[in-house]
Amino acid sequence: MLSFWLLFCFFSLFSIIIIVPPIISLAIRKNLFDIPNKIKIHKKPIPRIGGVSIFISFLFAQILLFFFPQKDLFLSTTNSNLLNIYISSALFFFLGLYDDLYKINALKRLFLQFLISSFTWSQGIAITSLNFPLLIPNNYSFVLPNFLSFIITIIFITGIVNAINWSDGLDGLASGILFFSSIALTFISFKNGQIAIAILLLLMALNCLG
Repeated sequence: MLSFWLLFCFFSLFSIIIIVPPIISLAIRKNLFDIPNKIKIHKKPIPRIGGVSIFISFLFAQILLFFFPQKDLFLSTTNSNLLNIYISSALFFFLGLYDDLYKINALKRLFLQFLISSFTWSQGIAITSLNFPLLIPNNYSFVLPNFLSFIITIIFITGIVNAINWSDGLDGLASGILFFSSIALTFISFKNGQIAIAILLLLMALNCLG
């Protein structure tokens, strides 16, 4: 079974390697370049819609999964939040793509990001408790009231999205950060028995590598 999932993930890597060249060609034809400036330290203009290839490959892998019998194991280890994760991720992707193509005022973009994060929280994907194992023994957790859960969750989600976005000042830097982060979280998820999440993270890591 493990060999199937590994083959499936590497198939996703192969698919993005195929998808990237047409995306680069499209960016060149449409003159969609990331121009060097005081923040962007690459030396020459670079096609800027590489994230589209990651989105297409990742989505294709999820659709393809439902044609294999092994999908039952995957679905049985997920929870009802998986669809909401897909929806929120897609909303963030299309917001980022629109910003790349047409530019959105920073405050308006932040407001829309908070809206998407709020939707995510409303669907039960939330930080509901905090613990500090290095400071407080016995793994004691502080249960958060709803208003604090809401504030911390939307700041966390929006903060992570912007941290990755702002790190993209060097060609391949953002995807490199996501690759290593996803690999680390893959091992953590496997260790905690969260098989479906581990598979999604491994898919994301290999897509970023591609």
